[in-house]
Amino acid sequence: TGGPPLLRGVLAGTVDVGLTGATDALVFRAQGAPIRAVAVITEKNHFTLIAAPGITRVADLKGKAIGVTAVGATTWVFARMLAKQQGWDPVRDVRIVGLGGLDAQMAALRRGEIQAFIFGDAGALAEHLGVGKILLRLDEVTPRWISEIAYTTSDVIRKRKDDLRKLLQGYFKAQRFCRDNAEETIRIAAKGIGWPEPAARRAYENTRPLWSTDGRFDLEALKFMQDTLLELGVLTVRWPLADHYTTEFVPVRG
Repeated sequence: TGGPPLLRGVLAGTVDVGLTGATDALVFRAQGAPIRAVAVITEKNHFTLIAAPGITRVADLKGKAIGVTAVGATTWVFARMLAKQQGWDPVRDVRIVGLGGLDAQMAALRRGEIQAFIFGDAGALAEHLGVGKILLRLDEVTPRWISEIAYTTSDVIRKRKDDLRKLLQGYFKAQRFCRDNAEETIRIAAKGIGWPEPAARRAYENTRPLWSTDGRFDLEALKFMQDTLLELGVLTVRWPLADHYTTEFVPVRG
């Protein structure tokens, strides 16, 4: 679970580090949460656009409905950016509908209430189940982006530097194993999350090229994200970009 529930756990000290969508670091910090991103986990944009059968290109979605998790959520931001890229008015030319989680999205697609939806890795499961087809990965829409980051509190950064370095080293070591051992990783992941192996394979193939190898930040991407969230009204105040992250722990070594 990401978003606000994860933030509550990090702030309470129930978990030391949260792995979440990178926009969370910008939004929660701007809301006053004492957190900072400490490493990039997934670069660029791993979200996907899943379309109903019969939709073969993005242009076919003009005048149709696209499902997102919630108004103001990252998926909503991507739907607005997709409309802008296509030259559409995001209100008149397409209907963006907040529906919640994956089950609700797939059910709405099956019933024809929407003709596409935007989601993360689980788009691979929807495709495997025959609900729809991945039409594109959203890094075709977002020229600069960061999908996922690791973040923690300012208190942990000040007081537990060695622990934080060891945790990040362990994470990236595990990620290197996953990168270098595709078949074993897919088998373990499929069993762990209860997906069929073909769906886990599709998700692996979609995201593996975007995994960061050392956690370093693309600051131009971070600025582009902040600019986009301000333009769409998700953020209302521009905080100094440096308030949202620290480079003290990257590049991750070992």
